[in-house]
Amino acid sequence: MVETLLSARAGRLEVRDVAKAFETAAGATLVVDRCSFTLEPNMLTVMVGPSGCGKTTLINLIAGYERPTSGEIVLDGRAVSAAGADRLVVFQETALFPWMTVLDNVAFGPLSRGNGTRSGVLLRARSLLDEVGLTGFADRYPNQLSGGMQRRAELARAILNEPAVMLMDEPFRGLDAMTRELMQEHYLRLFEQRLGTNLFVTSELGEALFLGDRLLVMTRKPTQVKRVIEIDLPRPREFHMLTSERFREIYEEALAALYDEGAKSLSQSG
Repeated sequence: MVETLLSARAGRLEVRDVAKAFETAAGATLVVDRCSFTLEPNMLTVMVGPSGCGKTTLINLIAGYERPTSGEIVLDGRAVSAAGADRLVVFQETALFPWMTVLDNVAFGPLSRGNGTRSGVLLRARSLLDEVGLTGFADRYPNQLSGGMQRRAELARAILNEPAVMLMDEPFRGLDAMTRELMQEHYLRLFEQRLGTNLFVTSELGEALFLGDRLLVMTRKPTQVKRVIEIDLPRPREFHMLTSERFREIYEEALAALYDEGAKSLSQSG
């Protein structure tokens, strides 16, 4: 049984029959259609689907950067109508401020909102940097860090903000294999210590199953949930689990669903 460092927070998010269309020169393009799912508190939900199916659009809708064309998104009983500090996105590209030190980047959110004293926030920020393996790098600037180190700093910054819902939009994409595995380990340890509500979008099925408690397999565009798969591997997760019989079974089930959607996308584009 994993012991949490923080008490369980609220963070039940419901996507209810959501559709999203964008206006283009050729007319309206439907990207998300009648999509429904729930993100449960203290659960790491992972989303996979064909490239370009609308996963990032769903992240933007949940974050409040976009409004649904129809349907609604509800967080702890309240409709999401705009961006808010209760939802935080870690994007594919780094979002660290280049003119700030790593420490100031991590502490920026709570300090800008007046959440605690400066000394207290900086103390917690330094502690998180230690946890993600950035001891000694607090006074460096982002351009002095490797890509993987920047990702770790962003993880620390996201956690220090203590959002009700953490949204991860392919945050490890573009990293080399070794750095990506290291980031998966850091992210898992931080999640397993603190829990919370997490939605992690990835194009890598192996990564999805290693990290997640529940897998959402999405259809091609306009996207909706094709299948929900429970990932009943024990926690804490270790890489040796990737060779287990249960992992193989879940992988094959998910791959069959993904392959079906990929084949439909190819035939449609052809």
